Amino acid sequence: KIFNQIFNLVQNKIFMIIPRMIFKMPNNQFEKIYRAVNPFRGSEDGREDYENDTKANVEFIKSIPIKKEMEIVDFVKKVDNRLLLKGMKNKTLIFSGEGDLMMPKEKGEELKQLLINSKLIINCGEHFNVFGRKDMPTVEKFLEN
Repeated sequence: KIFNQIFNLVQNKIFMIIPRMIFKMPNNQFEKIYRAVNPFRGSEDGREDYENDTKANVEFIKSIPIKKEMEIVDFVKKVDNRLLLKGMKNKTLIFSGEGDLMMPKEKGEELKQLLINSKLIINCGEHFNVFGRKDMPTVEKFLEN
């Protein structure tokens, strides 16, 4: 809900200056905002992955032009692929995060219902850190079957 409110605000042309200012911040300041939106909630053994993911995600997010980001958000909000997904037979492994505001675990559960050959893993992470090194054995086992 908060994510949708933020993006509705950002999509308004009057408020486009706010994300531009945020995206022009030095990485260390941007990381503080990122951490506030995506706080670390895992066990201490996942802290290093969280820190590495945060730095990589901030660099990646800042590399996307704001206009392109808004186009992507607008497209995702308008497109309904449920009929297409129901017909897919591919084996699919889905990772969702307990604290994910952008793709709540309920959406992961809905996706699992649509993809008949899927397996859903719900981790304690947020949007960008729901998948880490700890999940590689699960992926390997999934790919073997």
